Amino acid sequence: MVNRTVPILTLVASAFVAAACSSERQTTVLIPTTPSATPVRTNANTNKPSLSLVGTWTSSNGVGARMTLPGSLSQCGNLQLTVSSQTATQATGRLTMDCPAGVIIAGNIVGQLGGANIPIVYQGAATQGTESCAFTMNGTFFPIDATTFRFEFTGQSCFGPIYGTETLRLGNSNNPAPSPAPTGIAADMVPLTAAVIHNSPLNLASWPVTSAIRVVEIRPNGIHVEFSKQDGAGRWPDYTPPGWDGPLQYTLGMVLAIGDQLHASAPVQFWHGLSSAGGPPSQYALNWFYDPFRWAPMTYHQPAVGETIGIFACAGDCRNKPDGSGSPVKERTNTVSVVMPTDAGARYTF
Repeated sequence: MVNRTVPILTLVASAFVAAACSSERQTTVLIPTTPSATPVRTNANTNKPSLSLVGTWTSSNGVGARMTLPGSLSQCGNLQLTVSSQTATQATGRLTMDCPAGVIIAGNIVGQLGGANIPIVYQGAATQGTESCAFTMNGTFFPIDATTFRFEFTGQSCFGPIYGTETLRLGNSNNPAPSPAPTGIAADMVPLTAAVIHNSPLNLASWPVTSAIRVVEIRPNGIHVEFSKQDGAGRWPDYTPPGWDGPLQYTLGMVLAIGDQLHASAPVQFWHGLSSAGGPPSQYALNWFYDPFRWAPMTYHQPAVGETIGIFACAGDCRNKPDGSGSPVKERTNTVSVVMPTDAGARYTF
């Protein structure tokens, strides 16, 4: 069964789940205080006061006589999300959350999927007792590193404009922290930062490269890779996906040039000790990217003999995990460039 909730959760978990987030916030809702001593001008023809903006304006979170918006959306919890529809490029759903002081926020959220950054539109209302304040918010998540996003947003509430920036950090005490990225491990031969990521962690390109691929063997029955974090005391840790009877260690990915755009995904799951997987070269489109719902336009692209493709590996389970939740450490290898062989296969060393 296709999990339709993951892409939207990727969008909202960074910004809204209190137990998993901390934030540095710069949010401003401007409302006027008592006007200054500057007199209000009158219209000479009607002798009626004209609108004056003269006065002192201050920053406030207030939206009503008794109601107050939360100081940061990341203070809210009890996230309830129902995804109503999803395509390869867009997901929509209903998002509600409980915020401090009895404020309930509820509305519809739309996320644009497939790019390096994540634009969202969130429309709804904040309510507290009998008071209600409607809002519309437009924002973008910009990945900074594996666990940090910058969220820039603007919007309009019943009480005026809202805008600001939050730096959001995800925390999960159940997962070990990523290893520090060593310097000079290896450079990407195919720029993953220029690729559109499909059905894998959306910020995969920013994960630290902690291991270099030394061997790629494209075999008649699958691809075999060799890299330093594969074995030994410092190897990538195992991760057991829910419902599985054994752990996975890493996921193998491919980068394809389709038209003028690079596309990448890591769909082939490896457990520790599995030598090769992925099927014969002539069936990569069939075996790797068979579902257009998750992988288009990679679904329809079978690499031709002689075509250059990129190969990489990422720690843990990177398949069907746009939020990176299947990766105990957010690490990857460099991407290497190889030439598609016939089904007889080929070996490449680096």
